[in-house]
Amino acid sequence: MEFHKHERSRSWYAGWAIFLIFFVFYGLWTANYLLPFILLLAAWAYYWRERREPEVLMCELNGSGLKMGQAEYPWKRIINFWIVYNPPEVKTLFFHVKGLQPIIALPLMNMNPLELRERLRLFLPEDFEREGEPLSHFVGRKLKLH
Repeated sequence: MEFHKHERSRSWYAGWAIFLIFFVFYGLWTANYLLPFILLLAAWAYYWRERREPEVLMCELNGSGLKMGQAEYPWKRIINFWIVYNPPEVKTLFFHVKGLQPIIALPLMNMNPLELRERLRLFLPEDFEREGEPLSHFVGRKLKLH
């Protein structure tokens, strides 16, 4: 899936609205006009993303690399991988990639992580030092942002 669609309560929306309004006014009060601009732009982008249903992306691992929807990542661009498997909360395959998008996260859904690990080891080294999800993914998941 392109992103996870969370069930959110009215208090979740109210909390984020209060946060947004507070920091927009703070930015205006301190004459930091870039802060409200960035916050409102991010809120607008998030609103439009949330209005649509997530697209189911087909992922393919083959001899040339990873294909995820229309995006293709050759093996030489992917540095390594790691799997975080703590059901039911987290079942995710992470790739560390060279470039602007350094981490790609793929939900495992109903895939067997052991079979996937063995297949990926044919092409990539596994990062044994990373045992959990990146902080940005953890915070985003806990705050129901992605």
